[in-house]
Amino acid sequence: MVDDITNMGFTHEQSLFALKATGCASSGVAINFLFDNPMQGMDFEPTSTTTVDSTTESKATDATPVTNTITNTAISPATATSSAQPPSSSSTSTTADAFAQFAQAFLQTQQEKQYKMVIAVNMELKMGKGKLAAQCAHGAVSMVLKLMQEGNKHLEPWLDQGQRKVVVKIDSKSTMDKLYAQGLEAKLPVYTIQDAGRTQVKPGSHTVLVVGPAPAEQVDTVTSGLKLL
Repeated sequence: MVDDITNMGFTHEQSLFALKATGCASSGVAINFLFDNPMQGMDFEPTSTTTVDSTTESKATDATPVTNTITNTAISPATATSSAQPPSSSSTSTTADAFAQFAQAFLQTQQEKQYKMVIAVNMELKMGKGKLAAQCAHGAVSMVLKLMQEGNKHLEPWLDQGQRKVVVKIDSKSTMDKLYAQGLEAKLPVYTIQDAGRTQVKPGSHTVLVVGPAPAEQVDTVTSGLKLL
């Protein structure tokens, strides 16, 4: 998974941090986390304290003060040296803690957003159980292939969550057409299967409608009124 992330241009350290932050859910979730929360150049390891040689420090203290050209005030070399010190380990640790909390919140959001696919069967055709099951499988596979070609953003999280599928029933082709139009209007993935007509149904018969995968609450705007098969 680390190679998948580094191939996207992220560093090895960023890849490890994102995988840890997202519970190693998948390389896709980790990449989404990095794109949503840019961390290029961030150092999550405590910075070591720089040791200053006592002779050098003494010479710097005795040197001629430096003039601040903006305020026209004198700044001692000791002050300039101290201001240039690297951030303390405590401040770096605070930054890392803040990003860890942000990562936890991101992961929680991903977990709360459940994805699903709904397959609606045209009961008007009175298909047998075997035919019906085959058409549902045909619809699910066809939708996945379509979304892979399109690079749809909903596909990977749905796959990561176990490919939740719900099978429901609709009473006719006209109902299917209405739901298809509603899905398009809601900008959801929608797909219908037209059977070749070799068994049980006439050629060109619309057997199933597939809605999703997409966030469950979005899919429900189209399919919530349908009964389970």
